[in-house]
Amino acid sequence: MKLTIGIPVFNAEGTLRRCLDSVLSQKGIGDFEVVCVDDGSTDTSRDILKAYEDLYSNVRIVNQKKQGAFSARHRVIMAARGEWIGFVDSDDEVKPSMYCRMLRRACESDGAEVIVCAFEKTDECGKPLATQMDCYGCAEYDFSAHPDERGILLNVNPAYWNKIFRTDVARRAIVLDSPPKIMEDLVFWASILPFVSRVAFVPDALYRYRDASGSSTKRIGRKEMDDAARALGELSAFLRGLGDAACGCYMADLTRALMYVHYGVGFTLNYNAFLTGEGISDVWKDSFRFLRSAFGEMAGNRYMRLHYVVKHRQLLKLYVAVRLYRWKIWPLVVRLYHAFTKAIKKDLKW
Repeated sequence: MKLTIGIPVFNAEGTLRRCLDSVLSQKGIGDFEVVCVDDGSTDTSRDILKAYEDLYSNVRIVNQKKQGAFSARHRVIMAARGEWIGFVDSDDEVKPSMYCRMLRRACESDGAEVIVCAFEKTDECGKPLATQMDCYGCAEYDFSAHPDERGILLNVNPAYWNKIFRTDVARRAIVLDSPPKIMEDLVFWASILPFVSRVAFVPDALYRYRDASGSSTKRIGRKEMDDAARALGELSAFLRGLGDAACGCYMADLTRALMYVHYGVGFTLNYNAFLTGEGISDVWKDSFRFLRSAFGEMAGNRYMRLHYVVKHRQLLKLYVAVRLYRWKIWPLVVRLYHAFTKAIKKDLKW
C-alpha cells in the first residue's frame, strides 16, 4: 500500500464529515487507507466515524482514552500499512489532488523522505486568508551533499498536515509519556530531522488549514509553557542519545535555532496570560533561561548569520525576530506587537 492518511479526532462533530469527505475524494493514488483515532470524544464523532467505517472499506477506527493529538498520531504511525504517511486535522480539508500530487513529487524526487506542499489558511467560515509555504517552488534539497542547507528548514512550518513522510522515518520519532498540548508538532518534526537527508516541495496550496479562534494554540499560559518545556527537555535528551546524527554541527545549529524561533519567539508573542497580569519580562526571562540550559546559546549559530540570511531571504523575518528576542528590548517589542495587531485587528503571525 502506498499511503496511509491519519486523522486524530476529538469532539469534531461539526467539521468531521467535511474533513472525511475531502480525504476520501482523493483521485489518482490507487489503494490507500484512512486511519482515524478517536481520542475519547464525548460528542457524536465516534458515531460519525463508525458510519464511515461501515461505508468505506479503507477506513479504520482506532479508539483510545483522551491522550491528546501527539499520542493519536503516534497510534496512526504504528498502525500504518502505507509506505508513506500523511495527516489531516479533523477541522481541516484537503484538495482532491493533494495526495496524488504529493506522491508524484515523491516519485520524481531523488529519494526524499519528506514532501512539503503549500497550504491555504482560512478563517473559521472557510474564507481564504493567505497562502503559505509556497516560497520554495519545486525545490529539492539534498542535505547529505549540502549539510549547510539544512537551515532552509527553519522557514518550514513544523505541522504534520501539509507533508507526507516515509513511514519508516516517521517511526523513528520520539515517543513522549506526557505530550504537551502546544508544540507537539515541533517535537515530532525536530525528532525526525536527523533521519531526513532530502526534502522536496510542491508549490501549490493543496491543504486548507482552518484557523480556529478557539483552538489550543490560541490559549497559551504558564501551564502550556511548562508542559512544552518538559517535552522539549525530553527532546533534547533524545537528540543527545542519537550521537553524531543529531549533534553534528549542522543538525545541532538547526535544532537550536528551531527552538529559539518556536519556543522563544513564538511562545512569548502568543502568550495570552499577559492579559491576566503576568509580566512579559518574567515570561521572556524564563523562556530564555530554559533555552540556554536545554539547547545552548545562539551566539555563532551558522543559520542566524547575516550572510546566510542574505543568501536565503525567506529567513530574514526569523533572523530579525531571533536577534530581537535575545536582547532585553524583547518585552517592549512584544507590547508594541500586540498594540499594533489590536489596532489593525489582524493576526500577523503564523
